[in-house]
Amino acid sequence: MYPYQTRRIRSQLAGLSREARHVVLPIDSSQNSVRAFEWYLNEMSKPNDLVHFVHVVEPKITDMTYASPTEAMTHTVMRQYEKDYAQGNALGDDFLARLNSHGLRGKFTIHFGNKPGEYIVNLVKNQQVDMVVMGSRGVGKLTRTIFGSVSDYVLHHSHKPVTIIPPI
Repeated sequence: MYPYQTRRIRSQLAGLSREARHVVLPIDSSQNSVRAFEWYLNEMSKPNDLVHFVHVVEPKITDMTYASPTEAMTHTVMRQYEKDYAQGNALGDDFLARLNSHGLRGKFTIHFGNKPGEYIVNLVKNQQVDMVVMGSRGVGKLTRTIFGSVSDYVLHHSHKPVTIIPPI
């Protein structure tokens, strides 16, 4: 009886491993994002996975810009937005090309906003996401306490498993 049960359980687990998983992988231009992606490829990826790369751009706009916008400021803000958008899309294209070279499927989203952690958590909550894999910047305790950490926020607010790859 015992060997039969073991085979049945193994059979059920084998079936689960073939199902598609939706993995969110937040990226930026840092080496920590590359390390998280490479870790995912080497340690966790499965052939049917769908990887959703997410790049959140925090606007480089001060409160002064909002308080008294001038035409020159508006043009400056628009040029910065266009530059950030182009760089973000190039980053997404690069990660998607690397993913495709491993025979995996993916998609890319770029988002402009001041709270990247909240955006990632809401994305996970509102889509059928199975897990998050992300890098950590490795900021010091004081900096993390004052400014917070995106990876800490996602880890503590996501209702799905989060794997954080530490910096070297």
